Amino acid sequence: MSVIQENNRYLKKNIKIAKLLYHQGLYEDCINQIEKTAQFAWHFYSGIYRSNKLENLLNDIGSQLVYNNSKKIIRNNLGKFKIIHICSEVYETGGHTKLMYNWINVDSEHDHSIATTRLSLDQLKNLTKFYTSSINESNLYSVKTDSKIESAKQLTNILSEGYDLIVLHTHPDDCLVNLVFSNPQLEIPVFMVNHADHVFWLGASVIDVLLQIRETNISADKLRRQLKNQFFLPIPIVLEENKTPNVLKDYKIINLLSTGSYYKYLPDGKYNFLEEMKRLVNKFQNVVVHIVGIDKDSDYALQYKHERIIYHGLINQEKLEIIEDKTDIYLEGFPTPSFMSLLKPALKKIPFQLHYNPSLVYKLFNDDSEYYIDYPNNIEEWRKAIEKLINNEEYRSIVAQKQFEYVSQSYQLSSWKEKIAELYKNSKILVHHINKENKDIYIEGENESKIALLEYDVKISHFQYTEKLNLLSKLQVYYYSKHKHNKIHYQLSSGIYYYLKNKDTRFF
Repeated sequence: MSVIQENNRYLKKNIKIAKLLYHQGLYEDCINQIEKTAQFAWHFYSGIYRSNKLENLLNDIGSQLVYNNSKKIIRNNLGKFKIIHICSEVYETGGHTKLMYNWINVDSEHDHSIATTRLSLDQLKNLTKFYTSSINESNLYSVKTDSKIESAKQLTNILSEGYDLIVLHTHPDDCLVNLVFSNPQLEIPVFMVNHADHVFWLGASVIDVLLQIRETNISADKLRRQLKNQFFLPIPIVLEENKTPNVLKDYKIINLLSTGSYYKYLPDGKYNFLEEMKRLVNKFQNVVVHIVGIDKDSDYALQYKHERIIYHGLINQEKLEIIEDKTDIYLEGFPTPSFMSLLKPALKKIPFQLHYNPSLVYKLFNDDSEYYIDYPNNIEEWRKAIEKLINNEEYRSIVAQKQFEYVSQSYQLSSWKEKIAELYKNSKILVHHINKENKDIYIEGENESKIALLEYDVKISHFQYTEKLNLLSKLQVYYYSKHKHNKIHYQLSSGIYYYLKNKDTRFF
């Protein structure tokens, strides 16, 4: 049995437990169980990218307890176009947080609000001040409570104040998405930013448009999430368009640059980036390789030590700019690329070489030969491509210009603003609807096998949220624990007898 099949088996057990809780009217525990199950499916790929079985349970709870007596929630349609961004949490660092606040900063002509489901209002205010001064504190909301049903009711009330568009920036396991947006009385369209594009998440049944930050996911998510309405909204890169030559540049030297976190370069049996870098510098005496993100004293760097492979480790943006200004060719790292690190040099008209034979999870672009956006099929093709860039300066200039044209179409700030304007225009003709597709599609391929190998430090307790079930149901939960999953905690502080007898049960 594969890792994915093993995960899927445990996922199915958790769905059955959620149904036990639902049918016994233990709705708060059911929601928490679904959150726990979604957290498992998010971190340990289980063969599905969405679960209609879980979402339908949440949708049913929402209809009974959250919005059963609600009136129609209509658009604002008055004055400024009003957008409410709904997030689980925001952070001082991180791409999806920056995307939300960049959206607000750049789009200052419209009215923006933020509601968080998991932070306190003070936490949201402090983090918002860190990113922007263009949003009024009266437009910030927190619906965090001890009860997810109560939180869902509060969020429903906030929506009743009148908005033109709802944008979700939520975590994959956020149950409030379904509890609130399964409301048939809601007319405001709901868009979701797919920042967790390679993993399972809740909400597919209640969103109207999926906003993709990677264009390669559009065709894939028509199948794996059964979503037809999608819109490509890349993360904007704010940079000068033209490369500024450094006066100290030695034009006899060909400088190659690659940037990424250390772990992204570590060999996986198929890909070995530093081995290829050493091969290049040994073959071309005029080539110097700069790698930002790998420390010179790391085990991997020491194994491939060379006077013309320079390991810069972690550096600040100013130092990176200096290195970029001397760069002739940017190399996308492998086995795991750093997407945003590639885009910055591309917008400086530095030609880039994409990595070879990537699975979908590691592709930023769709292939487009007209613009030299090509992923080589194998290492031999990759070597030929990079050697051609090294040997031919005129070819480098042609490639740089065409790649710049391609990237700037989507990732320059001006292009992004045009995308946002188009998005708003499209939203005005949409009315919120619920997707009633009821088929969970099992997918296990090369892409999914790589996702399943990702390691997460997540603690999940098998018995948590089940202590209020009746005895027969508890016996079922206990039975599901007999075949153990190696990522799950099964310990009970007082033993199974006290769990079955409803005595002071604690979970590890």
